[in-house]
Amino acid sequence: RRWQGKRPDPEARTLVLAATRRFQQTHPKDPRIAALLVETATLFEGAVDTKESLLREANRLPSNPGIKAQIADDLKRIGFLGRPLPLKFTGIDGKAYDARQWRGRPVVLLFFATSSEPARTAFAELQDELASFGTSVVFAAVSLDQKREDVTRFLAERKLEIPVAWDGKGWNAPVVQAFGVNAVPSAWLIDQNGV
Repeated sequence: RRWQGKRPDPEARTLVLAATRRFQQTHPKDPRIAALLVETATLFEGAVDTKESLLREANRLPSNPGIKAQIADDLKRIGFLGRPLPLKFTGIDGKAYDARQWRGRPVVLLFFATSSEPARTAFAELQDELASFGTSVVFAAVSLDQKREDVTRFLAERKLEIPVAWDGKGWNAPVVQAFGVNAVPSAWLIDQNGV
């Protein structure tokens, strides 16, 4: 639990994984093993092979539908690594956007909801950090808000005009479902080749 929501160093991750394996060996029939493997996998964001292996192992174990859905989302996101992101959406401004139009520049894509204080904070921090880059970096977002006015008010407060996908469907929005996003804020960095 002390690493939940944090990024432990490689040594600490190794210790957590070893403890997970000990628990698994000591209690092979424990119904919490799949959830434990998934939670351990979250610590390996920078070690994709280990993360994917843990998720696939957890997916083979019996677990509740919520854990299975989380695994499916995590594996979906991993599947986009190393290849161009097929991102297309209609913005809240009514314009059509395609990530291919941003090739040649890195893109920071933020999945957010104005009702989430951590997402609002992440949005503000990214806006502040990216301001110094001007137009050399694209800042785009996907809003999971239900009400259009919540998004437009938030953008007006931030005095920001960026591409924002919004359709009022929240977690059921096609772009959210297609990319396996299951938490806000979630920030993705897309390189100048769209990967």
